[in-house]
Amino acid sequence: MKTKIFGIIFLFSLIISSIALQSSIKIEAAGITPTVTPSAQTVSANANITLVFTPVTPITNGSTINVSFPSGYTGGTALTNTDVTVTGTNITSTVEASFTATSFISTLTTSANVTTAVTIVIGGTNRLTTPAAAGNYPFSVATSVGDSGANFQYVGQANVVQVRALVPVSLSFVIRDSADAANTNTCDMGTLSLAAVGSCSYRLKIGSNAASYAVSVATSGNFTNGSYNFANAAPTLITAGTETYGAVITPGAVTNGSVVLAGPYSAGANSVNYTNTIAATLLTITGQNNPGATGDTTNTSLVTHNAAISNTTASGLYTQTVTYTVLPTF
Repeated sequence: MKTKIFGIIFLFSLIISSIALQSSIKIEAAGITPTVTPSAQTVSANANITLVFTPVTPITNGSTINVSFPSGYTGGTALTNTDVTVTGTNITSTVEASFTATSFISTLTTSANVTTAVTIVIGGTNRLTTPAAAGNYPFSVATSVGDSGANFQYVGQANVVQVRALVPVSLSFVIRDSADAANTNTCDMGTLSLAAVGSCSYRLKIGSNAASYAVSVATSGNFTNGSYNFANAAPTLITAGTETYGAVITPGAVTNGSVVLAGPYSAGANSVNYTNTIAATLLTITGQNNPGATGDTTNTSLVTHNAAISNTTASGLYTQTVTYTVLPTF
């Protein structure tokens, strides 16, 4: 009798252990990664939300899906069975219930196990409204067969980082000698003679990180000794023995962009009339310029004044004041 009782107890223990083992295997969770659409949304937006996941563990007939979302969303308690649609291969119908402010449960009727993507659309007559505060909000999905996972809906760009830095303004302007070796505010042609053309040169040296800038020029008027004015180039290749005064502008280049010489001053090797008393655009520069500290004869603009006299040119000290202005556009 004792042996029989022992056998019954042993068999009962095996059955209980087997049930326990099966139960522990059944509730073992498998990880899934649902997608949330739209993945990014503005605050306080009332729109459909779609969750899609592929089960790891086959979903059987009568299984449930628990959908949860953060308390910041509003409208959860107003949802009804007709506001949620669950679709997927082998899913024949669903019933949604147990709606709370943060979750609901969908019970599935299936014609066979569901192993492919399941789509849950939340939105019909009633919808969820995203939180009023920006944040990264998780939606979670858990099936009664043991799968679970979550993913974010990013609201109000809370997942966005704006990287900023300020580049300071750079702007410099000096007038240099023709070799860009020293600053100068004098252009001296010396003593003029019938045998040669007198000339002097200087460079306009501008450094800037402006997107563009313009250089304007204005003069005091004619090249004059106070009572007698030189004849002006129009435009002219100035030659010795013929009284003429003018300037040749070589625009040069900039390190990042282009330089355009204004039409009235563009005459190649010929000198142009350089006596305008109202400021006029001389150069238009598009792009940034970073000339060398000294000796930069490329990224600077060369201005050469030329004068020749005739036998009838009145004697005296001739002068003219030339003023340049730079207008940058940042």
